[in-house]
Amino acid sequence: MPRRVRPPVDSDEHAVLDVIHARDVADLGVPDFTLDDLRADWTGAGIDLEHDARVAVGAGGAVRAYAILLGDDAVVCVHPDAEGDGNGTVLRRWAEARAAERGTAVLRQF
Repeated sequence: MPRRVRPPVDSDEHAVLDVIHARDVADLGVPDFTLDDLRADWTGAGIDLEHDARVAVGAGGAVRAYAILLGDDAVVCVHPDAEGDGNGTVLRRWAEARAAERGTAVLRQF
């Protein structure tokens, strides 16, 4: 299980991007997301980063997984090295609960 789940802060952006890139490489063979894309998500209309995103932090404070709610979409990314540690499950459950708080009737998960 992740040691801690918390909202991301600006200084996490490179660590979060590293998780996203590692997931992209594992799933797609190449990364297809940029730092500008991440910043756009974090500052997009209707996003309250403190309430609408989370990182799962492992031993030593390393970001192991990331989740964000973008409208009615939940995006959950787990670093391939952290698969099977419960990070995805914890973040998926958080996303579902947060979406329900926001009144989302149908949540698409990616």
